[in-house]
Amino acid sequence: MLISGALAVVGGIATFLFDGDRGLQIAFLLGIVGLIVGYSGLWWHTRDGRNYTPGKAVYVITLCNLAGIAACLYFGLFSPAPMILLLPIAFIGRSASGGAAWGAYGLAAGSMAVPMLLVAVGGLEDPGLVRADELGRLEQLLYAGLVQAVFLAAMANARASRRATELALAGMERAVHQMNEARQAAERAEVQLEELVEHIDAHDEGGKAGPLTGRALGDWSLGGLLGRGAMGDVYSAVRTADGLEGAVKVLNPVAASNPKAKTLMQREAALMRELRSPHVVRLLDLAFEPLPWIAMELLRGEDLAAILRRDEKLDPAALCSMLEQVATGLDTAAGVELLHRDLKPSNLFRAEHAGGTVWKVVDFGLAKVAGQDLSLTSGDVLGTPGYIAPEILRGEPVDRRADVFSLAVIAYRCLAGTRPFTGRGHALLLSTLEKQPLRPSAWGIDPAYDDVLRVGLAKDPRDRFDTATDFANALDAARAGEVPAWVRSRARALLGQQDWAVRA
Repeated sequence: MLISGALAVVGGIATFLFDGDRGLQIAFLLGIVGLIVGYSGLWWHTRDGRNYTPGKAVYVITLCNLAGIAACLYFGLFSPAPMILLLPIAFIGRSASGGAAWGAYGLAAGSMAVPMLLVAVGGLEDPGLVRADELGRLEQLLYAGLVQAVFLAAMANARASRRATELALAGMERAVHQMNEARQAAERAEVQLEELVEHIDAHDEGGKAGPLTGRALGDWSLGGLLGRGAMGDVYSAVRTADGLEGAVKVLNPVAASNPKAKTLMQREAALMRELRSPHVVRLLDLAFEPLPWIAMELLRGEDLAAILRRDEKLDPAALCSMLEQVATGLDTAAGVELLHRDLKPSNLFRAEHAGGTVWKVVDFGLAKVAGQDLSLTSGDVLGTPGYIAPEILRGEPVDRRADVFSLAVIAYRCLAGTRPFTGRGHALLLSTLEKQPLRPSAWGIDPAYDDVLRVGLAKDPRDRFDTATDFANALDAARAGEVPAWVRSRARALLGQQDWAVRA
């Protein structure tokens, strides 16, 4: 367009050197003015490339054609002037869709064909500076045909160039898409491997006999191990009075010798007694001699970690149903000033019973209540890296919004098939503290979830949802395509501070 405009300006200046038709000169100069205005307006409007559309370019190219037609009439239809129209034909042929391109071509070709034919058959006197008086009728018709042949060749070449470019771009897009899919699959596989290793580390003794297998604690006869942890073991058990099955958590001797560990278990048991929610594992019994132990309901089914190892993702409808139930349990716990602080897939359990299935929150062993840290070692950062809230890592005061953050991480994991924060050791903790994950929709999920997860994963708890139920309701609304306006507004503000990460 710049080249065409420059040639038009040079041609306009040249008209003052010749004694041509004054009316055609004025028409040509007006066409140049319109062309410059059109070019300038298009350039200004498309400084942001997203404003560009082929239709806007066609409009300016039409002005270019009109100016070119006036130039051809002024300098001569049978002069080299018609070749100026090759530039707009070639441009529009490469850059616009079929209908717009052929329409612009038809304007240029037709505007030359009609007057040239009229001059050739004697129906119009050639008004140009360079006239065809010395050419016979046949030569004039041949010249007019050659001009049209050159126009058509330029258009055909431009369309072929466009098709080749589109094919190349499509091939490149397919290659990039395949590369991204391969990278995403590798990242997901790495996360699944890490989760599998964590599962093996926590359950490698499951089903085997433990040190207390076959012994009785209170009314409970202990069976095989269900799992082992740093603080103790969990056994399957049967209450001898009525045959009720349960799970008994026993502190190991090392942990039991630590006064804080005993306090931790006492507080966990006391708080669980206060909870009245079908979505929190139920306490059945407890004692502190000869070793501190707690008996809880035995859950049959599988935890979320096992589901994700098998299926990789969770269906959005199933996810929202789970979040609704888990959020109810968490908010009930928060109502008695109990925070979980270690939410992760292995601590969310889909329990089966006669009436169907129900999601339950398990393992409040790293709980915090009423400002009192109940973790085993004071000053240590406890929780699961990748799921733990930033304020816990910073050693700041913690409220229920720390569990909202962990729940948002779980939701991201269920939708995307990978955790938002990845890496190992210090790199993982630093990522949680300072970096943003990839936009959730970059993993191929509905973009409606982006704003909800951006708020849920906010680094500052003041920017998050106030309760787990608020987060669950917002994600369910996003599933229906109806994200609350205040969530969108808060997400935009957060994105203004720190945008989603970009894949390297």
